[in-house]
Amino acid sequence: MPLLSIIVPVYNSEKYLESTINSILNQNFSDFELILVNDGSSDNSAKICETFKNTNAKIKVINQENLGVSEARNAGIKAASGQYIQFVDSDDFIHPDMSKTLINCIKSHKADIVICGYLKFDQNNQSKVISMPDKIYTSIKDFANDIMLFSKTWLLNTPTNKIYCTKIIKDNNIYFDKNFNLGEDLLFNCEYLKHSNLIINLKEPLYNYVCNINSLTHEKHQNFYENQKIIYTQLRNLIVYLDMFNGSLKKDFYTFYLNTVVIYPIEKISLENIHVNKKIYQIRKILKESITEESLKYGTADSLFYNLIFFFLKHKYIRTTIFVFNIKKLILKSIHRK
Repeated sequence: MPLLSIIVPVYNSEKYLESTINSILNQNFSDFELILVNDGSSDNSAKICETFKNTNAKIKVINQENLGVSEARNAGIKAASGQYIQFVDSDDFIHPDMSKTLINCIKSHKADIVICGYLKFDQNNQSKVISMPDKIYTSIKDFANDIMLFSKTWLLNTPTNKIYCTKIIKDNNIYFDKNFNLGEDLLFNCEYLKHSNLIINLKEPLYNYVCNINSLTHEKHQNFYENQKIIYTQLRNLIVYLDMFNGSLKKDFYTFYLNTVVIYPIEKISLENIHVNKKIYQIRKILKESITEESLKYGTADSLFYNLIFFFLKHKYIRTTIFVFNIKKLILKSIHRK
């Protein structure tokens, strides 16, 4: 039985897939199985998976109809036989020491989860380090003090910069929610953390995330607000569950929620080519949500401009908000022309 199961959900990834698989196979660690879950690909991804499987005994291939990334990862979890689980996306690649470093860390400290930094590559192949300082959290409550910092940097949200204990996942029936295709990773991690105590963060960026405009992450989501509201309500519920939703942590959550979840759909609605009455109706619907009201009450803006916007929203000056966003658009367009 391998020590580690590495799960890769695959969907129409022929451009990157060989590079991803090779980064896993050529790493400085050998005690693993690689589970490739072909999620109904219509390109050459399935063929690439089978070719690798035929040349390497470590590789398992699962073929399923297109059910989405959550169900692909879930299929990998169910097939995993390793003591630990690691996720890699099919358009990314890992550092040669990633699995070895995370495994040594989780074993030596008897930790429940290890998180590491990552390199984010943009469309021009320019990289940016996303990480936080090395730290050992001796309890989930200890970790909760920094949970908003992890969320703001997206170190918490993704499953790919982590190593998990298979037993915790399977014993507590923790799987990715198939009803979400944006933010389902955070739901999974919040549920996993409820069953975790010793949590370790490593500063070193060992995962390489490649921004792919064709990936699920970059697809347009019509129900962005409803989707994100549910997901970040679960993050709030985790903090409430730990009896820590107060003081600066409460303020940090609502500030994050306001700037990340609320403002994007309201700005988008304001700029849509629809009748103003429809815009007002949709924005008013968001403002009536209790979590939005709480965010406007306890949160703060990230800039002077949004401080003005939040003032308008707090006092229900919806027409003014729409007008200001459209003026902003015109100004930016004018600047870009010059």
